[in-house]
Amino acid sequence: MQQQTLILHELNQGTYVATSKMKLDELTQKWLRKKKHEVQDVTYKAYVHLIKTHILPFWSNAN
Repeated sequence: MQQQTLILHELNQGTYVATSKMKLDELTQKWLRKKKHEVQDVTYKAYVHLIKTHILPFWSNAN
């Protein structure tokens, strides 16, 4: 029951993250699609650049 209470609390706070088998590149693409409509174009382009040049290369080599 404590786990359910914790999940409900996180849902209410907007901090809940569901467990997923999604790969990082899929997750970042999904996140970018969402952000494209929420931020200015220059910010979106910066996000794309950072993900492609720093985040994905770092985590693909972090075995």
